[in-house]
Amino acid sequence: MAINLTSRIVRQTTKNRKISVGKGVRNVLGFFKPIVGIIGGIVKWAFNFLKISISKIFGLIYETTITLLNFDWNASDAQLAQLIEQNNIQMMAQAGTLVGGSLAWIVCIGGAAFAELKIPVLRGKLAVALAKEGGDQALSLLTNFLTTTARNLAINAIIASYANVRKFLLSDTGVGRAIGQFLFGNNYQHVKEKWGKSAEPWIISQKIEDAVQSIPNAGLRAFTEGLLDEFGDELTECLFEAVYIIQQTYDDQIAVQDYAYGYDYQSPEIVVDVTPDSTSIVPLRASNEVIRVTAPNQLVLKHRINEVISTAKIMDNRDVGIVVGEPAEDRITTTPLSRQLVLTFRGQPKPPFKNPDGFPSRVVTVTIPEPKPGLSWTTLKQICRPYVWGKFLAVAQLTMGRKIKLFAGNAAEAENKLREFHSICNLDILSISVTEEGYRKNPGLVKYPQMVYPQYATLTIRRDNLGVGRSVADGRTLSQEIQQIILWTDREPPGTPVLL
Repeated sequence: MAINLTSRIVRQTTKNRKISVGKGVRNVLGFFKPIVGIIGGIVKWAFNFLKISISKIFGLIYETTITLLNFDWNASDAQLAQLIEQNNIQMMAQAGTLVGGSLAWIVCIGGAAFAELKIPVLRGKLAVALAKEGGDQALSLLTNFLTTTARNLAINAIIASYANVRKFLLSDTGVGRAIGQFLFGNNYQHVKEKWGKSAEPWIISQKIEDAVQSIPNAGLRAFTEGLLDEFGDELTECLFEAVYIIQQTYDDQIAVQDYAYGYDYQSPEIVVDVTPDSTSIVPLRASNEVIRVTAPNQLVLKHRINEVISTAKIMDNRDVGIVVGEPAEDRITTTPLSRQLVLTFRGQPKPPFKNPDGFPSRVVTVTIPEPKPGLSWTTLKQICRPYVWGKFLAVAQLTMGRKIKLFAGNAAEAENKLREFHSICNLDILSISVTEEGYRKNPGLVKYPQMVYPQYATLTIRRDNLGVGRSVADGRTLSQEIQQIILWTDREPPGTPVLL
């Protein structure tokens, strides 16, 4: 009896020890599982990062070109050094953002792995999930860092090379002076005194605009303006379209190679291209607009196609801004605006107003208080010409406490566009100020020069109304009416009204 009891005790103790050892093994495996997941996430992130984006490379070249066209080539050496220093500060700020964000995710993943040692029920799920999410976030931060660094390094190299070449050509002795005299001839001494030392800026885009405006014949001047504007717009659109096709071809080729080398892909989804109706009288949609719908099976595909068609019908002939209340009402004052015109510009000239990467293009708005009545499509089209948007802010203080403000690529263009927009305003200008936006910590908010194109003109009219309307601080009730004119078309759409 004693032997049997001892035997049961020994067996029970051994069994308990096996359970204890099993928990320890699972804890150890649970500790290594998130590490394996992290390594896998890093490998996946590196693989995705090595896929070169041709559209991003072209975008970098395009932004650099626009920057050079709006660059002051008569800037002094001190100003050039300041530009380089600002670019270096921006790169360091982006590097700090990358390191800080990555460290935060590493700390969270390490804490999750430690927590799994204490809570085995998690079984590595928390750390692995954080590793995947952290990999995506790190990829996004690194992409922004590399894009900003590549752009700034390219611009810094051009500025530094330009400064060195200028110093070489303007040197007092040596080969540089001989080359400078050969290039500039009798004007060498004048160039030496003015180049980089005069306060007058020398900007390529402004010089082209001045040359066009100096043409004495009005008809020839209008012809030249139309030629240059249309040539630049169509050339840019053609290049972006070519880059988009090249990117799609490249991505398809990468997918074919991946499949040939045996990567584990899920079952292919069904892909259907849906073309919205573009036969309405007012061409609100481009004729070649296509919406791509994907689904894992036929049943889900039918539901998604119905959703796409329903959304297209709801949004047809409507502006999203009007649906949500755009243009926004003025803040409550004792003298509310009776008329307000909002000019909307986009980063792409035609619908669906998307960049080659598929994301919506930039939206730029300019608000004109108290615009002149009776504005036609032709008048608005002449005023709302494409221009370079950028980091120079022009503000015009008007009578009645109102203002007009806009951003442009350089100071001269900002003031010129401001005066053009003011030509359709009934209020007088009291003062105009032009400032340049300085350092921004977030690189996503830096205003790099970009061409913008007219899209809509939206007029809001408010009148005294004894019935239902908007109440203001002085006790009056105002009714509101909204008119909109399409400006992205080359010709006036049939039935376009004259603004009241």
